[in-house]
This record gives sequence, structure tokens and C-alpha cells, in this order.
Amino acid sequence: MHRQAIYNRLVAQCPSLTGGINQPYMAKIDTPKPYAVLKIADENPDSYSRAGMRLIVQVFVYADKASFLTIDNLVSEVIAALHNVDIETTDSPPEIFRLEHRFTSSDFDDEERRAISKRIDFEFAGGR
Repeated sequence: MHRQAIYNRLVAQCPSLTGGINQPYMAKIDTPKPYAVLKIADENPDSYSRAGMRLIVQVFVYADKASFLTIDNLVSEVIAALHNVDIETTDSPPEIFRLEHRFTSSDFDDEERRAISKRIDFEFAGGR
């Protein structure tokens, strides 16, 4: 499972995310910050890939409204953990795949969560 492998990699490589790695829509307003949300987004057809698909992975990082430097550091940590490194699933036999960093959003003030945030997009060849 790709999601589990990405989750495991983030947990192992992103110690600054002390509030954990959450599933979409599961983080509460009082979830300790900083934290991340891992979302498997769209599958897009890709005629240049042997897999025939490109899967979009999104990581949203959240931090207290103290400093945007915190968000910048979290973004750097997530990109270092996931971009262009071999990630191995726990399937039998295991699958090895690589995410490519594609986009980082502008700063976002999440009033509801009383947090600042950014979205980091990755993609890889393959399907769910």
C-alpha cells in the first residue's frame, strides 16, 4: 500500500511533526501542532508511464501562527523525506516507488484550525 509506505517514511524522517501524520478530515481543531495531513489525491492518465497512471500525493503541514519560518522548515523536512528517494511498500513482494515534488502552495491562514499551513504536492507513476 502506497499510503502506508508514505506514512511510515514521514513518521521516520520528519521528527518536527510532533502532532503526527493524520488522515484527511481526521485532524481536530485541538490536534497538537505542528502536524501533517497525508492525502492521496487524483490519478491521472499518463501514456509515457509503463504504469499508465500518475498518482498525486498531497501533504498539508500545519503549525501555530507564531512564525512562517516554522512552516518553511516543515516543508523542507517533508520534501527531503519524500522527494526522489526509494520508498518501499510492505506488500509481498514489496514494491519500490519514488515520489517527485511538483508543487508547494503559498502560505495559508486556516482560521478554523487557528493555524498556518502549506500544501506540498508529489506524484509518481502507478495506481492505487
